Amino acid sequence: SPSPPPPPSSPSPPPPPTMTIIAPTQKTVTLSISIPNTPDFSSSWNFNGQTITLSNIPTSTTTIKQLKKLLSQQLNHMPVNKMQFKNQHIGFCKDGSLLKDLGRCINEQDGDGDESVLMVDLVPKVRGGRK
Repeated sequence: SPSPPPPPSSPSPPPPPTMTIIAPTQKTVTLSISIPNTPDFSSSWNFNGQTITLSNIPTSTTTIKQLKKLLSQQLNHMPVNKMQFKNQHIGFCKDGSLLKDLGRCINEQDGDGDESVLMVDLVPKVRGGRK
C-alpha cells in the first residue's frame, strides 16, 4: 500500500477569523430620561427638571443598572441604588432587565428607523412610607 504523504514542512495557515456582523442585528436606542424638579435633591444631585439623553445604547447587551451608572455621572454621582426608572407603559424597570426586554416601551423613530427612543422618568428612592 502506498505510504501516506509526508507532513508539510510549513504549518498550514490558520483558518480565517470568523466575521461577526453586528451592524444589521445590533439595535440601539436613545434613552430620554426625565429628571424631576425636586428642590430637596437639586443641590446635591442636580434635580432641576431637565431631560438627559443617552444615545446609541445597544439594546441587547445593556441593562437598566448599567444605564443608571451612566446617568449617575451626570447627576453629581447620585448613588445607583437611589434611582428608579419608571415608564408609563410598564411601571418601574428592574435593574437586571435588558433594554431589548422593554421593547414595547420603545418608540420607533420616523425616518430611517435605525434609532428608537425609550422614555423614562427618574424617580428617586426615598426611605419611609407615605405620610
